Amino acid sequence: MFSDSAEPTALSDCNWNTLPAKTIALASPKQRQCDQRKAPSQRFVPQELVVTRQYDLGEFKPARIFGAGDRILVQGGAGWKILGIDGLAVAEQKGVVAGILFDGIARRFISLDLSGTLRFHALADGRTSHTIQLGAGAYGSVQMGRCGGRLILFGHRTGPEGKGATILESISMSEPVPRPGSEPSLRLALEAPDPAVSVTGHSVYVASRGRIAALRPDLQLYDCIQGDFVPVALTVDPDGWIYLITAGFDERLLSLVTPQAESTMQYRILPPANRGSVPPLVGAGRQAYVIGGNRIVCIDQTGKLQWIRGTEGDPSGAVVSGDTLIVPDGKELAAFDGDGQRSVLCRFSGDSLAAAPPVFMEDGCGLVCGTRHMYRLGAPRC
Repeated sequence: MFSDSAEPTALSDCNWNTLPAKTIALASPKQRQCDQRKAPSQRFVPQELVVTRQYDLGEFKPARIFGAGDRILVQGGAGWKILGIDGLAVAEQKGVVAGILFDGIARRFISLDLSGTLRFHALADGRTSHTIQLGAGAYGSVQMGRCGGRLILFGHRTGPEGKGATILESISMSEPVPRPGSEPSLRLALEAPDPAVSVTGHSVYVASRGRIAALRPDLQLYDCIQGDFVPVALTVDPDGWIYLITAGFDERLLSLVTPQAESTMQYRILPPANRGSVPPLVGAGRQAYVIGGNRIVCIDQTGKLQWIRGTEGDPSGAVVSGDTLIVPDGKELAAFDGDGQRSVLCRFSGDSLAAAPPVFMEDGCGLVCGTRHMYRLGAPRC
């Protein structure tokens, strides 16, 4: 793959010829029996919530929030901050971070700074247990995920000689402190101008013009799908079903591709929803939610339009719970059920919600970000 003293391997240099050819035609069959997926029982989301606590973050502008137990982690443009349930600051770090991966089960989080240093923090007090230096270079904003016991980074990196590249990086989590002389990570360079990436529990998927590559957690190529398409956004569900938004001359299309590389449906995304680049969200019944231009479009797994709804605010912070879509929408936290019926979970007077995705914790309480405050939500009886 690479040693940090060398250039990262280009994805195009991987041995594609050893793989069996899988070619898809993103067409829309009129009659196609899909694997009808029955929605399993999901975590209950209350139909009505009230603000049980308001947190004043001062000048700190939250971009993402996380929560576990009695701790709340807030990531912003100027660092991160840990709060207790009472709203008092437990720990904070000032300075821009390239990305954060939250691990609520292990009660820790991992931060990456712009210089390429990974820090493993305890959620209880923010203390650093150990660090991993990813080599010389500078990082821009990156997405962070976990795949098969490895940490996956996707974003822009500038090497020590000033040459920039979009990279995928895989770091072992089993050896938190690398042995002297060992490689801290594996790295691939992605030549496509705007590749789309989706990380599942067992694979990393990279979509570029005419190709979707499936990589193991160590970034070894094991499968690929080829076709005539230009990807815009990509989501792969835990079962390996691929939800792909592609761009044409004057339109965008949503396609559903099976793990066997069969295109089961295609849906033409109409304006203004076709102006977005948010990866599609996937519900429990394999319905897809396409978000863009203050519109939410719900399409079932056969390609049939279920509903379209407009929003006041930016709906890009929407999250899925079962067959319910929860959306920060202006001064309201709204929920859309499987039929597209809108209900208001909570109203906020004097503040509008930010696009940061809401978080629901183990006790059923929620956390949402406004433009001026952060709010903890609970049932009216709480």
